[in-house]
Amino acid sequence: DRCRRLFCHPILTMSSSTSSHTRRSVTQRLRRNKSRAVVAAAAAARDENNVRTPHSGYHYDNTPRRFFEGWYWRVTMPSHETSFALIYSREDPFDDGDNKDTFNSVGVQIMGPNDGYLAREARGADNTQSFWARRNELALGFVFGAQNRPPLGQLPRGALLSALDARRTSGFSATATRHEGVLDAMEWPNEPTCTVSSARWSFDTTPVLGWGGGAHDRQKATAGWLAALPVFEPHWQVLMAHGTSTGTFTWGDTTYEFEDAPTYAEKNWGGSFPRKWFWAQCNDWTSGASDDAAPASVTLAGATRASPLSAGGLEDVAILAVHVGGAYYEVSPMVGTVSWDVSPWGRWHASGSTSDGRVQITLDAECAQEAGVPLRAPTADGGLATFCRDTFHGDVRVVVKEDGVVVAELQSDSCALEVGGGPWWSTWRCETAMSEVTRTLLRLDGVDAVAEDLLKTVFP
Repeated sequence: DRCRRLFCHPILTMSSSTSSHTRRSVTQRLRRNKSRAVVAAAAAARDENNVRTPHSGYHYDNTPRRFFEGWYWRVTMPSHETSFALIYSREDPFDDGDNKDTFNSVGVQIMGPNDGYLAREARGADNTQSFWARRNELALGFVFGAQNRPPLGQLPRGALLSALDARRTSGFSATATRHEGVLDAMEWPNEPTCTVSSARWSFDTTPVLGWGGGAHDRQKATAGWLAALPVFEPHWQVLMAHGTSTGTFTWGDTTYEFEDAPTYAEKNWGGSFPRKWFWAQCNDWTSGASDDAAPASVTLAGATRASPLSAGGLEDVAILAVHVGGAYYEVSPMVGTVSWDVSPWGRWHASGSTSDGRVQITLDAECAQEAGVPLRAPTADGGLATFCRDTFHGDVRVVVKEDGVVVAELQSDSCALEVGGGPWWSTWRCETAMSEVTRTLLRLDGVDAVAEDLLKTVFP
């Protein structure tokens, strides 16, 4: 079946060892070191609600269908020249006792320094009862082995970690502004295996950019207003294009302390991940980002996704978006076209322009063949299964032009890169092929704001 074929893909059979990568020295990195006064002033002037995006809340609607929701946070630690990512997933919450074919589970995966990996999963209705998530805001949590659903989001700072230590168990709590958790390794029947025995984290996050503009702009649904309806498989939303985090992260025996570390967050929900996809993300730069209160963030995503509005039920879509200098630039089928040339592993190229030709964006990224680690993702017929490969160690260059003039040229050696699904036997060269029906609907002026306001109580 599809999952067994994927285990044989080149991207999943590479060495997943955490071999060291040659890294540029700190003295070669041109980091944006804002003064404490600038950071404090920016934080004081910014209300977290101003950058809250649509779809921040939990989407499960209590129906007995195949369903997952997944959350991803990445924290880049420039002073340590590495990153970590927290990845949470909830699958098939519905269980009436008769449906034995579901994948009712809660999963936690962590990508650690040097492409390390740690994961744990609880399966079955009896083992997932303590999971909680709020429908009207970004907040969720879980305790492995607990039989009740406590109000973990209401616990005082540090109380969750103390409770987990007392119970000698794993768990987490995550909101838009606060993260705590402990995770012990679990033996999995298939690759990838865990590279450390445990992890522990505690940090605060200040959201700076949501999606589609600055703190004073209306925040947008990444996939357009149709994401308010159960149309695409899956749905996707960038929750925070940029934020800053301060706290600690312990990976095995090593504890990392960080302050004002660049942070990014996104989520997916639906029946399963796309059939095939690629992704790139960066919000920490060696050059090109202005040294002011307007941070730069780049996100690229492309996929073959399910859509009932397209012939054959599938469509190839992509988006390349840049927040920089207080402005937002996007090329996608909603506003223009995007083409890409992505290898099975090691090279990502994408470029596009708006329909009027005023904005052009190009992204080129690469990583070493030995870089990366396989990750698990929700699949339609296998639950949480090995389905993609990621690394934090990508070199990337992004150029944004407006009216023929270069308005931003960004470079970094800490770009997150991913390919997933498949098959990936050869380079994927394609151009967005969204149906005219979908394109026309998404381009209707003003409908996005009306639809999101009307439906946010149902699909928050």
